Amino acid sequence: MDTIKKYEEENDLFGKGTSQGKHIFNQKLFSQPVLFDGIGKGKCMPTDYDSVIELDNKYWFAFEVKRKGKSMPYGQSLSYTRTADKWDKCGDISYVFVVEHEETDPNKPILLKDCKLKKLYHKGEWLRPKKPLTVTETINVIKQKYNITKI
Repeated sequence: MDTIKKYEEENDLFGKGTSQGKHIFNQKLFSQPVLFDGIGKGKCMPTDYDSVIELDNKYWFAFEVKRKGKSMPYGQSLSYTRTADKWDKCGDISYVFVVEHEETDPNKPILLKDCKLKKLYHKGEWLRPKKPLTVTETINVIKQKYNITKI
């Protein structure tokens, strides 16, 4: 059994069309690429967000996951920061996490919770951690700051 399949089964990642405790609804569709060919023009092209958590129409957390040493393209960074700024202008709270991993084997899953925080966008500025932090550690600090209990 390959590593990803074993991890999926051990952690019950794939649901049967229900969100009850599941993270991914359809395993086959999860790995199916979405190609942006024919959409956009010149420098105005689609981008993707790796993960987003929206809570109570008040909190917006976006995550971009990169392999260690890789950076986020300029246009993608603009999309993240502009969206976060719009949330902030409405009086809500937003964070953009740029995180990295060191996994080079495409057959092994990347656990977002264990990725290392590279930088964090909040209230119009990019912040860098003073010490190494995982996504989980960073979220826990934010949860405590705003008394968030849903995540």
